[in-house]
Amino acid sequence: MRKIISSLFVSLDGVAEAPDTWHFPYFDDEMGNAVGTAMADCDAMLLGRVQYQEFAAYWPTSEDE
Repeated sequence: MRKIISSLFVSLDGVAEAPDTWHFPYFDDEMGNAVGTAMADCDAMLLGRVQYQEFAAYWPTSEDE
């Protein structure tokens, strides 16, 4: 049986959705490593439509592994 692990970016005041206003300005190497570590053990990801479209636009041209 597999585990289901949920991740959510949320600010201290409870904001979970505010595109380009609270999350990305603070994304640095430390946060990148934390997100990468969380995603490294995933076999599959369940994304919403908007997140999927953002990922789909990025990955075909990415040279990162």
